[in-house]
Amino acid sequence: MKSILLLTRANIRKNKGQSISFILIAFLAGLMLNLGLVTAIDYEKSFDKKAESLCAPDIIFTLLGNQSITTEEFRQLLLNDSRTSKAETHPMLAATCEFDFGGKTQRRIGLLFNEADMPELGQWRITEKSAEPVEHAIYLPYLFQANGEYQIGDSYVLTLDLPVISKTDVTFTVAGFYEDIYLSTINNTTTGFLLSEREYEDLNNRFEGHLSGSVCSVAMKDAAETERFATQYYQELTQRMPEALLLDSSHYAVLKSARTISSSIGAMLIVGFSLILIIVSLVVVRFRIGNSIEEEMQSIGALQAIGYTVRQINSSFLLQFLLLALIGFLLSIGAAFVLLPILSLLFAIQTGILWQVQFSATAMLIALLCLEFPVIVVSLCSLRRIKRIPPVTAMRFGVSTHSFRVNHFPLNRRRGSLTMLLAAKQLSLHVGRNFMISLVIAGITFTAVFAGVLYYNISVKTESFITLAVGNTAQARLEAPDAQAAEDLLQEARADDYVKAAIFYGEKLITVEKEYESYCYISDEFDKVNYSSWNYEGRFPKYENEVSMSGLLAKQLDKKVGETITLSLNNKEHDYLITGLIQGSTYMGHDVALTADGYRKLEKEYLPLSIEVYLGNSNDTSAFLSKIQASTENLSVSFNKKEMLDSSLGIYQVIVRILSQVIALITASVIVLVLYLVIKTVLNRQKKELAIQKAIGFTTCQLAFQNAGSFFPVIVSGTLAGCTLGYYVVNPFLSVLFSGIGIMMVNFEIPFSLLAAIFCMISAVGFGTSFLVSTRIRKITPYSLISE
Repeated sequence: MKSILLLTRANIRKNKGQSISFILIAFLAGLMLNLGLVTAIDYEKSFDKKAESLCAPDIIFTLLGNQSITTEEFRQLLLNDSRTSKAETHPMLAATCEFDFGGKTQRRIGLLFNEADMPELGQWRITEKSAEPVEHAIYLPYLFQANGEYQIGDSYVLTLDLPVISKTDVTFTVAGFYEDIYLSTINNTTTGFLLSEREYEDLNNRFEGHLSGSVCSVAMKDAAETERFATQYYQELTQRMPEALLLDSSHYAVLKSARTISSSIGAMLIVGFSLILIIVSLVVVRFRIGNSIEEEMQSIGALQAIGYTVRQINSSFLLQFLLLALIGFLLSIGAAFVLLPILSLLFAIQTGILWQVQFSATAMLIALLCLEFPVIVVSLCSLRRIKRIPPVTAMRFGVSTHSFRVNHFPLNRRRGSLTMLLAAKQLSLHVGRNFMISLVIAGITFTAVFAGVLYYNISVKTESFITLAVGNTAQARLEAPDAQAAEDLLQEARADDYVKAAIFYGEKLITVEKEYESYCYISDEFDKVNYSSWNYEGRFPKYENEVSMSGLLAKQLDKKVGETITLSLNNKEHDYLITGLIQGSTYMGHDVALTADGYRKLEKEYLPLSIEVYLGNSNDTSAFLSKIQASTENLSVSFNKKEMLDSSLGIYQVIVRILSQVIALITASVIVLVLYLVIKTVLNRQKKELAIQKAIGFTTCQLAFQNAGSFFPVIVSGTLAGCTLGYYVVNPFLSVLFSGIGIMMVNFEIPFSLLAAIFCMISAVGFGTSFLVSTRIRKITPYSLISE
């Protein structure tokens, strides 16, 4: 063992620069793998632990109504169900609210709680609180501090809007921030706020109890029954208790999926990129071992001659790369736990939940195996060559016979620059090496294209991502008080110069196959929706017995176009023919689309009162809304949907922008490291030829250009292959990646200008690195050749 360690130490000391390069590649691969695996394994567990610590219920129902007997009856109804472990009602104030988030207006149901009245189920935790008493105190979700840039002491305005009251602005002062599982988010239909006890009572008295409501929280005996339970009681509630108005319902599985989606996608992106880096490191191992065998051929023969076995020699090479990879991995663990808190803050921008990062032995072990095991396999496969080389042949530098290779670039018969001809000759003599380098560059380029496409479609051309995530992306929503006013309002909107199209459009919650709670989109003019890929297979419904359904839900139910499904609402049900499949992440991909007549089979009294408005220029939204509000009496509610979507989805833009920039930086670093390692190895092997060329008059600059020129076609071909692969594979890959949240067919734009920019950038970085590393030739002199 001692002799093996001595050989290993000698190999590492002889190639210090290359060893450091390999350590850095292993470090980057280990770092990305650690970050991705810890996030993938620990983040959801941490979310579950947070939910457990805050006694989060399995289901919440949000009710509006000031009759206490109503909510108590509902609680008793739930307790009488054998599936219920515990049910609790908690008072709150509720109203449709407009409020600021990230500089843009959000409109959703606001739930206002007494901060001093903590429930047993669904508790909250104050993350930061003012040290001094605050007048008109309000506690905002932590998300508003992480991404909305609010601070303690700021003024905050809620605009309350209910049919029984006119729009009223209520001004508060931010006294702190809180986190909980269900309500401290803007990615749900409801957003919660905490008020001081005095402020809560004053607000309730000010509006004479019209805001009174309650949240009914349910803990289940079996979490698997949660969705079925929620669906059942959502339908039965209005029938059993007509005095109560159901505002919303939500259950833990959907809520968790919505609030951890950014971490899930981020973890997959990071792990995927780390796997590419591992492949790069394996190619480097294969290249380094092959070249080490050629460089040390005479030494290997001498070692065999003096008694070293092939196993000992192989073990020294294997141990060398295992130790280097281990050093890189150990360094990556330390760096990972420095960067994980930063990653936690990045995810908190979307989730509004603080992630307490902990050491994950499982993630560390998996990462170590993913890095070391492939190195062992590739090393052993590459080292088989030593066994086939007799000591005598090794002493002759591996030459056992003459070479009869075709000289494709005879200098005496080819015209052109001598430097370029020599570069071409060098290129043709190392086909295997060039293929491996090209493969590495192609993998790195594909990663760069992947990150570039995400960045372009999410942060630059934002409409692509918004339509993909939401489906229907009208710029404005108008609502009328009655059917006649709605019809008049529709005609007025269509006559406006700003408007490209306007349609009746409704959204309701129904049940699919008596099991899945789903959003139902209702319209007779789906063909005017400004997203052609929303219905990605088949067509939208035209007749009352037809339905389009989510591709994700169809997959879960094993349904296809042409088959039938049963939709139900309030104990009414009807069978519909599936005419198409739609996509989108709303309600985690559980949604269907019906015509108005089709929906009336479930709710006979349905009247379309909501209008979706599509504008020729989305920047005209505010101007259109101001104009329509001033010109009609048929309008009861209007709001800027574009601004709401931009505000909500802007969180994802920040996350993707940062991840893309990190991937771009690492991509450039890996290219530099790989080329440095490869070119330095090549220069060591060609010392004799380079010294002779210098002796006959070649300058260092000429030889550097010659060497860089021999690598440039390899870099260009690898970059071109990576760009081509990215163009054809990125969208299918993203479709698989996003299919779990209902986005079944991604059609992101991949502009040729982006591909051209990546191609030019990587080619330039590659050639520049090749040339700079090749300038080390200046240290090679004819004298050094003679003296050595």
